Amino acid sequence: MMKAYKPENDYILSVIDSSGYDDIERKTPEEKLKFCYETFMAEYGWRVKQAGMLVALTDWLSGLPSSCNVEFKNHAIIELAQSWGRLPKNASDTRIDNYLEKWFRFMAMRIISLWHKNAIA
Repeated sequence: MMKAYKPENDYILSVIDSSGYDDIERKTPEEKLKFCYETFMAEYGWRVKQAGMLVALTDWLSGLPSSCNVEFKNHAIIELAQSWGRLPKNASDTRIDNYLEKWFRFMAMRIISLWHKNAIA
């Protein structure tokens, strides 16, 4: 994993959840990422053909899929960003708004990077 994004990558792996889909327990990062990719493509593969992978994945995440429980509450996103050192505790409203606006796209970029690193997509 890229060390520069280790907290984000660890977070993403922690929110991938296959419990509502089948009885298969996915423990390894590769198993979780493969499940996430396969679920995304089954649910949103049509959108990839229209808009490309990044836009489609951003759209999918912002729709709050149960298989990838990325945070959606602003205050919790801000807390995560601060804990990762991405936002200072005294960040301006403008900086916070910018971070929140880019949240789902940033998570999508991290997921795509993990898929590529693990030869999944």
